[in-house]
Amino acid sequence: MGINLDVIGDYDVSLDDGGALAQVRRTLAAAVQSGDAFIVSDLWTMVERIRRRLGSGQKMRRLRIFGHATPGVQCVGRWRGSPIDLTTGQRRLGQGDYERVIMVIRGQLFNDTILAQLNPYFDRGGFAELHGCAVARGTAGEELLRKLAQLWQVPVKGGREAQRTGGGLEAPAVGAWPNGHIEPR
Repeated sequence: MGINLDVIGDYDVSLDDGGALAQVRRTLAAAVQSGDAFIVSDLWTMVERIRRRLGSGQKMRRLRIFGHATPGVQCVGRWRGSPIDLTTGQRRLGQGDYERVIMVIRGQLFNDTILAQLNPYFDRGGFAELHGCAVARGTAGEELLRKLAQLWQVPVKGGREAQRTGGGLEAPAVGAWPNGHIEPR
């Protein structure tokens, strides 16, 4: 059976939306100490830490990624772009943000080369969860989950609304399977 790993963005928790990321860090403090959770600043660091933790023989059962998000965009690390535009719900990427985001642009998964390096590390029956607020909302959110599921060849789940704890996904959540099937739950 594979290992459960958690990735937490290196956000300034004092600027956190309602204390959600600070709560995640408190909840996962023991996992950080044991090496089963990582606080990272970008996707390269995330992949490298996972690869080092698993070595050549171990696999992941579950990968959870905690960080800020908007529909269809999961952040890993501090967002340096503009704050959220309250009229559209969108953010603009700033310099240095590109290696910190997982998103789909014009039908293509952005940073897929980096993310594909995790493929051999998922256990049979493995899965991933994106714990960013509203990351799975709407067409953009479902497309992101679908692209990741197809890339990693494991189910990928995400929430349509705010995600406030370090535990499971808060409902309503959406799951995407490698065959492209999307299932709300």
